[in-house]
Amino acid sequence: MIGKPSWELPLELWDDVIGVGLRSHYVASMLAAPLMIPQQSGLIVNVSSHGSREYLMGVVYGVGKAGVEKLTTDLSHEIREHGVSVVSIWPGLVKSENRLVNAVREPDGRLTLFGLDLQFAETPHFPGRAVVALAADEKRIERSGRAFWVADLARDYGFTDIDGSIPDAEKLHASLKEDAPDFWQDVLGTRAKA
Repeated sequence: MIGKPSWELPLELWDDVIGVGLRSHYVASMLAAPLMIPQQSGLIVNVSSHGSREYLMGVVYGVGKAGVEKLTTDLSHEIREHGVSVVSIWPGLVKSENRLVNAVREPDGRLTLFGLDLQFAETPHFPGRAVVALAADEKRIERSGRAFWVADLARDYGFTDIDGSIPDAEKLHASLKEDAPDFWQDVLGTRAKA
């Protein structure tokens, strides 16, 4: 479905992304908040992406991520006085099991996904470590209501991915805009139209 205009996609995609994806963020937050308010402490972390602010993977994806950002901002406004922080994290390209199954080992040993070298991707541990760092931060309320690239949190808190690196999704995204394999041009919406 990536690379197709939104009007050519099934309307059910909206229900999947908004009715399931965005709603799940909302439900989890609404169920967590009453548990945290009495203790005057807590952290709600939403996983979003820069697709909330610029084109990435299509209209429905962007609307879903923008909704997550609005949930983060507005819930923080309502719950902050109770000592509960709400933030959004933006992982980069994550080397999930699903993506690794679809990856290709190149003759030179590199692992690629649709032509993109996965050396710049992060493991699922990297955003997990971001959540741990935020939870341990006694001043996390100062970050409440905002979105953070996981790489920026790594630099702020001093953690790395399991290989000792700090994968920089923002730099990866910028480099993809300049010279990306066809599939990734479709993801970013940068491929020239015929």
